[in-house]
Amino acid sequence: LRQAIKEKRRGVFLLHDNAPVHKACVAQAVIHECGFEQLNHPPCSPDLAPSDYHLF
Repeated sequence: LRQAIKEKRRGVFLLHDNAPVHKACVAQAVIHECGFEQLNHPPCSPDLAPSDYHLF
């Protein structure tokens, strides 16, 4: 999957909600290894919908 993403998309951003599973050391290592740039969603901010910023 990583290779397909690298071939088809440039500059992948990963938006996550700071859930404990996303902040785990193992998850952070994989995200870093894949070279994804992270966009952290502030906690308790439902007004910041990713679709409002044309991320999809």
